[in-house]
Amino acid sequence: MEDTQFKSPLFDATATWNGFSYQGKVGLYVCLKLINDALLRNEDIDEFCEQYSIEFEWLEDFSILQNNQYISHHQVKHYNDDKFSSYIDAIVTILSRQQGRISENDLFKYISYYVQINTTDFNKKEYIEILVSRLIEENVVDQSRFIIVNKLSNLDGYNDDVVTAVNNYLGDFITIKDQYLNGCVYVHTSKKIKIPNQDLSDYKDIKKSKVSLKDGSKRTLKNHNVICSFDSNSNYELTLDDAELTKKLICLAESILQHQNPTLVITHEILTIYVASIKDLIDKYVAQRHEDLNRDETIRLSEKVKRKLPFANILACLKMEIIDESNDYYWELICRENFENAFQKQIDFLDEENLVERRNLYRHYKTTDDKYIKQGKLALLLKALKPHLP
Repeated sequence: MEDTQFKSPLFDATATWNGFSYQGKVGLYVCLKLINDALLRNEDIDEFCEQYSIEFEWLEDFSILQNNQYISHHQVKHYNDDKFSSYIDAIVTILSRQQGRISENDLFKYISYYVQINTTDFNKKEYIEILVSRLIEENVVDQSRFIIVNKLSNLDGYNDDVVTAVNNYLGDFITIKDQYLNGCVYVHTSKKIKIPNQDLSDYKDIKKSKVSLKDGSKRTLKNHNVICSFDSNSNYELTLDDAELTKKLICLAESILQHQNPTLVITHEILTIYVASIKDLIDKYVAQRHEDLNRDETIRLSEKVKRKLPFANILACLKMEIIDESNDYYWELICRENFENAFQKQIDFLDEENLVERRNLYRHYKTTDDKYIKQGKLALLLKALKPHLP
């Protein structure tokens, strides 16, 4: 079985992140909901927010932590499709991580980091197949590449650097697997996934993946702590399209603000600015997160910098004084919000099959993002176009 069916923990999603993305807004929704729920329980909100944080693009699209311990993981899919079969790759990725299927590609990355490989006449596929066969013989992994026991390999006959690379990978992999098993995995989608029209074990790609299904997992994965939108009793609304998600963020922000200051007069415009400021915070956090990964020289998954965003920083955005039109930051947020809305409308207008136009639109987006948004120059652009504005 090849690695192509699921995303490796070493996968770098830098190039796929667009500012104020659907993934980022779903992450914000989860954070605001947890904060609002804590307020409804009359918890000390400052103490609560000091304990909680969100981490994007590591074990999952994002994860929630309490006191630096993972308590839930969240996968986000923005597909224009409601068939369960369209989400099987995502499901296989989740189950493979839970059950501990090693990645041959990641294993080779570790070896390449520790060992100088002579690429002349070198056959990577054959090398990995022989190495994995050895791990199977030693009962470290089974025939389908799933970890059997938490033990390392002797690898007699291989040089010390290869043994170090393999055992470091296995040690890191076991740590990540254990972290991934903490809490439920929620699958957030823009369209509600239909209940599977056949038993999960009958889907060809699930069979091919060799993942195990527990008893009672015929048409749901709740026994695996995987919650989809067709399941009942989720802690979150797992189906939110772009418009619904925006409304949800506004409503949650309003509820939190009212809890903190019941006398505050809140207009829709003010709420939009507050939410935009938090989305800006998340976007900057993700940019720093990607910089950390690009700057990090170690291959060790356990040693990579994993920057987290504390809920306290999100709450601080909702505690700041209301920004008015005399402030450049106000115009920066207004411009970004309008730009994102216009971009989303253009994307929604285009047919999903129109790949060329969609690619062109994303390229124009990235140009604007690099030239103006990341540089905080949208307000300057607005002033150049509208010099009469304050």
